[in-house]
Amino acid sequence: MAAERETTDENERKAIEQQLKSMNAQYKVPDQLMYRRSTQVVFVLEVEGKGTGARALAGVPGQQSAATVAASRFVRARLSGPPDMVKITLRGGEAAERQYAQLQNVEWT
Repeated sequence: MAAERETTDENERKAIEQQLKSMNAQYKVPDQLMYRRSTQVVFVLEVEGKGTGARALAGVPGQQSAATVAASRFVRARLSGPPDMVKITLRGGEAAERQYAQLQNVEWT
């Protein structure tokens, strides 16, 4: 019975993975966080192509990094950290969930 369930779970996982698209992303995280100061973190899903997120990151302090992510048509970015050390306020509320059906980069700030 357990082996059957594992096979079903594996098949479901593979079916979901087939629906995901591999995409490039760029992001900047500050080198340090200052007490009682807001700090900007920017993540760009590069729908327009690899390297196109650089303009959204221009002028934002911190180390620029790149990644490849698997994304569905609807994506959500969530920043988290230890609640006793940082307070994270999402700009735009539920607008943090974005659809990339349009052929434009998707940004979270």
